[in-house]
Amino acid sequence: MKWKNLLIGLILSLTFVAPAMAVDKVIEFTWQHADPVAQDVVKFTIYMSSETGANYIPLFDIPFVAVEGTYTAEGTITVPDNQETTRYFVATAVDGQGNESSYSNEVNVTIDNVPPDTPITFKAVVKVVTQ
Repeated sequence: MKWKNLLIGLILSLTFVAPAMAVDKVIEFTWQHADPVAQDVVKFTIYMSSETGANYIPLFDIPFVAVEGTYTAEGTITVPDNQETTRYFVATAVDGQGNESSYSNEVNVTIDNVPPDTPITFKAVVKVVTQ
């Protein structure tokens, strides 16, 4: 059997929600799969966790449509305000019988919700202009 690596990409548009703000950011995932057609892959599932290596929850199911392509999905992730937060992601492949592969390698993304320092020594001076 001849194997070929196929590149599949997902551009995930997420809204990161913190208590005081909502910011749209984009995460782009790419992966390779040996032969999704021959293996009857019907979807890929993206999982997320707030800790490395454990407690993944399903975030998105991405239906398999074409051998090479880019898929897009949108969603919301809630993250703490005023701090950096790291989220961990893995992917699986699911076939037509519902069999799911093991997790892919883990990737992580750090979301920076730390505001800049407050300006200091801010002053205003009233000047009289004569003509």
